[in-house]
Amino acid sequence: SSKEAMVKTLINVIHNKRIKMPLHERLINQLRVFQKIEKTTTTSYSAPEGEHDDYVMALALAVSAALTTPATKPTIEFGWGWESRLSFNYSVSK
Repeated sequence: SSKEAMVKTLINVIHNKRIKMPLHERLINQLRVFQKIEKTTTTSYSAPEGEHDDYVMALALAVSAALTTPATKPTIEFGWGWESRLSFNYSVSK
């Protein structure tokens, strides 16, 4: 599933020390109790019953987006059009 893929990516990024995480108490606590649940034919990831994993999943989503979104730097170009003294050309490209 996509949740499983995001969590595996997060685990990989954390183990390879490719992320700087905030020292946020709730995030750290959720990471400590987050678990892999293996059944005969399936594997899932979640917090134990009664616990939350929303901070972990938000981090996993952010890491996934950061790694799958192409790195682009938008450029803004300004220029005066000499055809008319009042002409102003503006374009934005990605």
